[in-house]
Amino acid sequence: MPPPDPTWGFVVFVTAYDSASQEHLSQAVENWTQVQKRKLENGFTLPALAAEAWQRFKLDVIENRDVLAGASDDRVRDLFRGMVRAKELTDDEDQFIPPARNQACLVLDAAAITMLAELKFPKELADDQAAFEDKKIKVIDLHWNGPQSTSSGYSGTGQLSINALARFYHLLTSGPESGYMEGMHPLDGVP
Repeated sequence: MPPPDPTWGFVVFVTAYDSASQEHLSQAVENWTQVQKRKLENGFTLPALAAEAWQRFKLDVIENRDVLAGASDDRVRDLFRGMVRAKELTDDEDQFIPPARNQACLVLDAAAITMLAELKFPKELADDQAAFEDKKIKVIDLHWNGPQSTSSGYSGTGQLSINALARFYHLLTSGPESGYMEGMHPLDGVP
């Protein structure tokens, strides 16, 4: 098994390959990364810990037009599972909770790319929560094997606020529902 990865963050699958999406993808990822930095700087934790968390933050953006263009949630989940298994990124779940980056992945479709590329940042960090809480990104649960939906409405995906990645990462690796998004459904409660 490879040595532990000291970074935190998520794998991001790009499913939009039209010219506008490709033109704006770099700006979208840059803006999304800045949202995370601002969230950490805005009292998420102690300043020294925030600086360390920022240095270790990483979004692994996966692009493959032939495989991912217009891919369904199930297709993205299958590709993510294959990637995690191929790289032996899962831990022995009887002993360890796998890192959050190996439990859920994020999706950038055309609408998400446009939304992120067009973000306007407030002057004050304190205004970020209100400015970004309604801006959402699709997240896909690696562990979902269920039917199309459950009685709770959970279908193996959720919509996560763009400024909630650090909190979501933490929740995936702590508490009674560790590693399972279904226990957090709907994700609207992840600040």
